[in-house]
Amino acid sequence: MRQLSSAGACYSPEIMARERHGVTGWCGVPYRFRARISKSSAGTLRIYCQAYARWRRAEEAIQEIAMKDPENGGLVLVTTNGNIVQNPLVGIANTSMRDAIRYGAEFGLTPSSRARLGIVATKQYEPTDKYFD
Repeated sequence: MRQLSSAGACYSPEIMARERHGVTGWCGVPYRFRARISKSSAGTLRIYCQAYARWRRAEEAIQEIAMKDPENGGLVLVTTNGNIVQNPLVGIANTSMRDAIRYGAEFGLTPSSRARLGIVATKQYEPTDKYFD
């Protein structure tokens, strides 16, 4: 499994470099929001990043297990007695995903939370816009 930063958050240079080429920066928080996050919100952002990192790590671990056991896809495990049980990583991934969505809503990262917060969507410049009307 890929190593994240020592704090376990999603600030690792590897992830940041990969996400810099997309639309997101800190754990899915768009770069344009970074300067707008106050110091009082930093704790909530850290919690969001922990949930996001935990979700990513669980999903990556599930994928690694799925490659070794394509029949079950990493979703279930077979015990020594032959019983089939849900992979604990699935529960961790689901819980972390719900937590990340809940905390992300505090920063307007979902469409419904942006509407509730009164954030008006603005059209972002796309390099290909000059070719289309």
